[in-house]
Amino acid sequence: MTATSGTLDTGAMNRLSLKLSLVLSIGVVISAILLITGLALVFATGSVTTGDMSTAWSGPGHSVGPGNPLAYGFLLAGIVVLVMIPLARVAVSSHSFAQGGERDFALLTLFVLLVLALSAAASLLLPVIVAP
Repeated sequence: MTATSGTLDTGAMNRLSLKLSLVLSIGVVISAILLITGLALVFATGSVTTGDMSTAWSGPGHSVGPGNPLAYGFLLAGIVVLVMIPLARVAVSSHSFAQGGERDFALLTLFVLLVLALSAAASLLLPVIVAP
């Protein structure tokens, strides 16, 4: 940031880009590891359970079993991490803009973060509508 203009300089923008790239890269790698582990467990056991109901994968040499809650846990964790990546990127952007003295951009990214957080909360709190 330059001392007089209040705008992020090239170095600050490069650091922000690096931070955002790291958040994306690390998030995708963690999500991929969790999803691949969950899928491997599904293929190894032939099914995945969600607790009160069971959906199963059936293929050559696999039979529908009682379910594997561990596979479900890994798959769910992988999806949650994947969905949280944009939220983390917006949070990092907001923090960087605030540190750099970019009040308008910091407020804008905080608003986006609020909208994303409210959307995530609403998706958890509102009943799921399933078409017959």
